[in-house]
Amino acid sequence: MTVVAGVDTSSPACTVVVRDAATGQLVRAGRAPHPDGTAVAPQAWADAVVVVHASRQTPTGRRPSASPTTG
Repeated sequence: MTVVAGVDTSSPACTVVVRDAATGQLVRAGRAPHPDGTAVAPQAWADAVVVVHASRQTPTGRRPSASPTTG
């Protein structure tokens, strides 16, 4: 299965959505909040991406067994 990921690193949080490229079906999603405030240090944004990736949950809330490089 080929998957595509969308990453939104907006002010309140970092959100990642992974979908099947052929069907559009949601494969997994995750979200990590940024610290409160309007000026957030760039490292906080990078840290949130790491947290989202580490949580890699399926739509049912279960962690997938595959590694990030194999899907």
